[in-house]
Amino acid sequence: MLYKKFGTDIYQKTNPEYKAYQTDNGKESLAITKNYTVLKQVGDGATSVVVKACRNKDINDSVAIKKVKRVFEHTAFAHRAMRELRLLRCLGNHDNVRLQ
Repeated sequence: MLYKKFGTDIYQKTNPEYKAYQTDNGKESLAITKNYTVLKQVGDGATSVVVKACRNKDINDSVAIKKVKRVFEHTAFAHRAMRELRLLRCLGNHDNVRLQ
């Protein structure tokens, strides 16, 4: 990923529609579009980082953004990611869950 290879400053200069967010522990960085404002980090684990973000603070339109790390490093990681996406797709008809 270009973001990790060149660092946050160069990444933001080449992609002005994105902004960088550094996780609480400082180990991981996320590139999030400027439409969203990161409110807080919800959690992190061995394979992913989840943050709570808001598109419009006036109407409290909050979303969860998840970055899956090293998804193609092992087939088990890819299978987990696909299983989670399938589960979210099944829940997609629910009022509170929407994939974008």
